[in-house]
Amino acid sequence: MSGDPSLPLRYVAIGDSLSEGVGDEPWPDGSPRGWTDRLASLLTAHYGQHRAIHYANLVSCAVNSCKKL
Repeated sequence: MSGDPSLPLRYVAIGDSLSEGVGDEPWPDGSPRGWTDRLASLLTAHYGQHRAIHYANLVSCAVNSCKKL
């Protein structure tokens, strides 16, 4: 990965129920665990000691009433 390691690594997911984790195995506390959370965990495991990881999961699910905007 290139770039200034003092700057955080950032990504934004503009998602739906899949990015939110509806239907996936939840975290131990029962909260949804979508691919955006899984990717953030992997990025933190890989880069977390060297740079901060910031992400946003902008979710809107009409059918499942998911709203995390």
